[in-house]
Order: sequence, then structure tokens, then C-alpha cells
Amino acid sequence: MNLFFVFPDKVIYSRAELVAYFIAQLKLKTGDIALLDRAAGIAQQLFENKGQAKLGVMIHADHFSENSTDDNYILWNNYYDYQFSNSEVVDFYVVATQAQNKLLAAHFEKYLHKQPKIYTIPVGSIKKLIKPTKSRRKFALITASRLSQEKHVDWL
Repeated sequence: MNLFFVFPDKVIYSRAELVAYFIAQLKLKTGDIALLDRAAGIAQQLFENKGQAKLGVMIHADHFSENSTDDNYILWNNYYDYQFSNSEVVDFYVVATQAQNKLLAAHFEKYLHKQPKIYTIPVGSIKKLIKPTKSRRKFALITASRLSQEKHVDWL
């Protein structure tokens, strides 16, 4: 099925072109920050249409394949390959742990000879743990997250 989108100023013939058009319509400028949380179907369009805005990329999971990495080559996680391969467009990366920060920085230095800005922002952190007055149900788990295969909740 051929889809096309008709606007007063243009006709668009693909989803990729539509996404690029909408990002361009944001007219991002100096002082704006665009955060790329999931790259599927949007990364290239955002990279090409971010204007003068700063671009930050969120890193949620392991960023590489340990089994396919050696001293000369790193296989980036396919979710992040585009963002790492085009790191000259990225102003900063955000990871959840300091260990992740150090490892990503080391990999950028070793394999790409670059030192990107990497910020650590813990996920779901709390300032104070409140203990219940009565005992909790054993072996119970609650998650307030998007359930996806790579999180391996089934392993718990």
C-alpha cells in the first residue's frame, strides 16, 4: 500500500520524510534541547533536523555485545549503533549508573578516539527508603516500567 501525506506546502511520500517534516516544523534553535529516548524510525530524521538545538541520547541497556567485541572492534548494541556512529552530532549521552558511564567513556576512547559528554542520572532513585510497618509478601515484585524483552523481567 502506498501512503502519501498532503500538506498545504508539500506532499510527503514516506513515513521517514513525514517524521523529518514534523521535526523540522519544531524549528529547534539555540537554547533548545532534544532528547532521543528511542531511535527506531526517528534518529536520522532528528539528527538531520535538530537545527541549533543540543541533542542528548538516552542509553538504557548494555551498549555493546561483549561476545562480539575484541581489542580492535566493538559491536555496538543495534539500538545505539546509529547514535554512536554519528556521535559528532550528539552533544551528550545519559546513562543510569556510574559504572555504565565509565565503560561507555572507555569504549568511546578506545574504539572511536573520542571523549563525549556522558551524564549519569539514576533511574527511579529515591532519597529515603520507607520501610513498611508490617512484613511484605515474599518474592513479590512490582515494576513501573515499559515491559520489553531486553529487560528480561522473565528471568526474575
